[in-house]
Amino acid sequence: MATNQRDKDKTMKAKYLVTNFFIFLISFHCVASEVTVREIPRPKNEGPWPEFEVITTIKASPLEAVAIYYALDYQKDYVPNVIKSDVIDQPSPLEAVTSYEFNTPWPLPNSTYTNGSKLQKLNNGAYQVSWWFIKNSAANNVYGSATFLPHPKGSQLIYRSYIAPKSFLAGFFKSTASADIAKTIQAIKEHIESLREKQSPILTKYKQLIIDALENKFTYKEF
Repeated sequence: MATNQRDKDKTMKAKYLVTNFFIFLISFHCVASEVTVREIPRPKNEGPWPEFEVITTIKASPLEAVAIYYALDYQKDYVPNVIKSDVIDQPSPLEAVTSYEFNTPWPLPNSTYTNGSKLQKLNNGAYQVSWWFIKNSAANNVYGSATFLPHPKGSQLIYRSYIAPKSFLAGFFKSTASADIAKTIQAIKEHIESLREKQSPILTKYKQLIIDALENKFTYKEF
C-alpha cells in the first residue's frame, strides 16, 4: 500500500511539474509576443545593422506613455543598460540635448553619446519623439522615432531606430540586436504600465512636463 501511494505521489508530482513547465512556456510566449520586431534592410555601405521597427501596445494613454518615454533625465533609472542620461541643453521647449552612457556587452567598451531630440503633438491625440546623432563613441550615425497613437488598450507604440556602429565587432552582435531591442521596449512598456497602475507621482510629474513643453515652457529650468 505504501509503495503504491509513493508511486501515485511521484506520478502526481511529475504531472504537476510538466503542467507548470508548459504554463511557463505559454506565459513566456505571451510576453514575447507583446512586442513585434521587424528588420528594415539598409545599404551595406551604411553599416552591419538594419533599421529596426518595433510595435507594441501599452496600457496607458498616449500622453502617459510619452511622458515617461520622454522623461530624459529619468531614463537612466529604468531603461536597461542606460547608466547616464543628463540633459545638457534645451534649445527650445520642445527640443533637448542629452548626454548618455550605455553599458555595452563585453568585449566592447561602454559607449558614450549625445543625442538631440524633439517632442511633437500629432493629430488625433498622438505624440512623437524623434532623435538624432550629435556625437557617439560607438556609432557613426543614429536616428529614430517613437510614435504613441491612441489604441483601444491605451496606446500603440511604433518605435523605429537605426544605428550605424563604428566597431567591426558589432557585426557579431547583429543576431542578438533584434532580441535586445525587443527586451528594451518590453521593459519600457512594463515600467510605464507599472507607474500608471500605482498612480505614481513620477508619472504625474512628467505628464505635467509634457503639457508645459507643449505650452512653450522650458522644462529644464537651468537652461
